[in-house]
Amino acid sequence: MHIKGRGGVKGAIRCIYSQLEKYNFAARLDIESYYSSIDHDILLGLLKKLELEADLLDIYFRWVKS
Repeated sequence: MHIKGRGGVKGAIRCIYSQLEKYNFAARLDIESYYSSIDHDILLGLLKKLELEADLLDIYFRWVKS
C-alpha cells in the first residue's frame, strides 16, 4: 500500500477492514536493518509459543529467515 497509486493508509485500512471476518489481527512489518539486529532464534521460539495456525507460523518463519 505504500507504493504510489496503491491507496496509501486509507487503502490499507480498507483492505484490513475487508478481511476482519477472516483474520483477527494485522501485522505491519518494516524490513530495514532494525530487524537484522533481532536474535532470530529467540524470535522464532517466541512465535512457536503463540500456538498460531501452521500456515501463518510458516509465513512468519519464512519472513524472519529472509
